[in-house]
Amino acid sequence: MKAIQSFIIILIYPFLFSCNNNAGDEAMKNFDSINQSLQKTNNSVNQTSTELYQMLEKKWAGTDKAGSLQQFKYQVQDFYGYMGELKRRFYLALGDSSGTGAGISMGGEEKVDITNRFFESDEAAIVLEAQLKNVQQAFLKINHDKAMAQKIDKLTDHPGKEFNTGWFYNIPPLAAHTLLYKFEYDVKYLEENLLSNLLAK
Repeated sequence: MKAIQSFIIILIYPFLFSCNNNAGDEAMKNFDSINQSLQKTNNSVNQTSTELYQMLEKKWAGTDKAGSLQQFKYQVQDFYGYMGELKRRFYLALGDSSGTGAGISMGGEEKVDITNRFFESDEAAIVLEAQLKNVQQAFLKINHDKAMAQKIDKLTDHPGKEFNTGWFYNIPPLAAHTLLYKFEYDVKYLEENLLSNLLAK
């Protein structure tokens, strides 16, 4: 998992800058590859987290910790629900009436205005940052490990002075789409690691 996360970060930053500097088709191909890898990884982590929740629920049955775990689980699930809705709205903005993203041409430089309008004018980036901060607080509330806390603190880090301009300004929709999966992956990665730590105590 750590290797995958490092790989994603190493690739994401250069491609953000290349998209902003009109690097073209090669960056788009790499974003598509990253996007597919993130989706597969997210699905795998989902299964692992489900098993960890079941083991913790059994371990903490009848204790106050069981209630805290359920509250934490609901908060994290709310974040995933929000991300699903955000992606659906983004697909709609790209012209997909089904909201599924199937068959959409995410395009390159000629569609950066759609990304800018969606994440800035529609305030999607502001709400996304708030959602990330909310789930970050949920992680910190249930966590009691200093090393884990440092990782959780980095969840809302962003390049540049502001979240929106640092992540989403002037990039093609495919790059923005990949970033949405990256944020979802970041939360899933932390969730699995935190649950594993709690189970080991």
